[in-house]
Amino acid sequence: MIKIKIDGLNLSCGTDVIPAQGSANIPVVIELENQEDYSGYAVVPYVGWFENGVLISTVRELQNNSFTIPANAFKRGGKIKIAFAYIKDTTKIKTFPINFNVANAPESGIKLPDDGTWETLVSNLVTNLFESRFENEINEILENARKLNSATADLQERINTAISYMGNYEWNGTQIRFQLADGSWGPYHDLSGDFASKKYVDDHIFGSDNLEDTLNLKDKNITLPTEIKTGDTSIDLSKLVFYEE
Repeated sequence: MIKIKIDGLNLSCGTDVIPAQGSANIPVVIELENQEDYSGYAVVPYVGWFENGVLISTVRELQNNSFTIPANAFKRGGKIKIAFAYIKDTTKIKTFPINFNVANAPESGIKLPDDGTWETLVSNLVTNLFESRFENEINEILENARKLNSATADLQERINTAISYMGNYEWNGTQIRFQLADGSWGPYHDLSGDFASKKYVDDHIFGSDNLEDTLNLKDKNITLPTEIKTGDTSIDLSKLVFYEE
């Protein structure tokens, strides 16, 4: 914050350096001394700067003995002049000005490129960030997705194979029944809670022949799935318990 002392018509400040080019709305606080001759006068701040060799001046609002230097005054490096006027009725008395030096700032000459160039720069930046940080991870995710799709297709094929060896069957919710050897239908069994024995399956579903012979599973390398899906029904085969009688 800049502090300016007003002693009659004379102005003073502890420094002639203020914030650099590109600054805006810099606050200035005033201290009034020896104002006996200007009792009853309003104090009005003036701020001036040079543009193309011409002094530009503006009046600033004084509130609580404080005002601001506008952004326009910091567009370029150079001098900023501040002065005050004592005003009462038709009388206007100006103080001597005080000068401050605005230093050139490095960012003051930056100019954004045109839209086409700007879009190209942003696109290149995004592409570089993608390739350097995310491409490998995304490629790995895509490869895992392809493997998962392949595994899913293989699992479905195994399910279809397993179902084809089960003979004729009918669903009723989570219950299932199988066609017996004589063509009739056996009772429904709830696969979500019932237990099925190997002997029961042999005797009542596939007949008295050996289960492996009936299913023709001997010498076949078949890995059964843990879940069977048909229509809207899904059966978790891990919940089935087979035991010998």
